[in-house]
Amino acid sequence: MLFDIVINHSNPSLGRGITLGLTHAVDTVDVVGQYLGHPLELARGHDVITETRVTPWYRNKVEIDRKRIAKYDASIEQRPEPKLITSGQASPMHLLSQ
Repeated sequence: MLFDIVINHSNPSLGRGITLGLTHAVDTVDVVGQYLGHPLELARGHDVITETRVTPWYRNKVEIDRKRIAKYDASIEQRPEPKLITSGQASPMHLLSQ
């Protein structure tokens, strides 16, 4: 479950782990309140909030880490920094207003 990944396995370098975990918890409470007694809809609703509110932050951090690692590897191996192609994924900051 992505929630477990964010809470227990996220990279703390940007300080997002607790914030994402709490955001996911609050969103989960809302979904449970909306779909209590309807397990299939609850699962679907939880998936939607996870994919829209948590996953973009997680993927953004993975991309940042990949770029950082490539830069460090190049430095260690004494070669030029790689030209990194981004996924085109914008920062998920727009999600804060939701």
